[in-house]
Amino acid sequence: MNRFLLLSVACVVVLAATTGFGELRTYRVGAGVHYWKALEDLKDELPDVDEDGMAWLILYEIVPTSLLKFELDLEVFPEGFGGYLDEAVYSPQGYILFGPSLYIGAGGGTVYADGEWGDAFFALRAGVEFELIQHLFLDIHANYLMGTWEQTVETVEDPASIDVNSLTLGGTIKVAF
Repeated sequence: MNRFLLLSVACVVVLAATTGFGELRTYRVGAGVHYWKALEDLKDELPDVDEDGMAWLILYEIVPTSLLKFELDLEVFPEGFGGYLDEAVYSPQGYILFGPSLYIGAGGGTVYADGEWGDAFFALRAGVEFELIQHLFLDIHANYLMGTWEQTVETVEDPASIDVNSLTLGGTIKVAF
């Protein structure tokens, strides 16, 4: 069900982003960093799993109007995230954002690690974006991610469904073309 919902949202984003909204449409690419923090105490259930850390982010954004943006992200967590001790973890995400400089939005994503896709998660985002110079933007934002973690990892002897809600604070630099 979660994967169907995530796929449906992704299709709506792609279809909406490729339809004409007028002459303002711009495209942006960017990169940045996120600090993430788990909101639950995971040490009881997963003693070897970090409860906070840093992740890198690359993005592609379509801006069809001044009030609407579609963003596709790939967040890359270093080795050790989520108990995956020997490899990085990848998290593709998609967002629909509303507002010109001060914005809010919603989206979702999943994680990919150890050759397997995780369950989908839902995300809320709020942020502010500044145009530093023409075609160069600074975006500072916060995400609240809600999901359940059911993957078997090296540090879990008896895997169970664990709520993994987290808060991220991030910054990205975007270039428009």
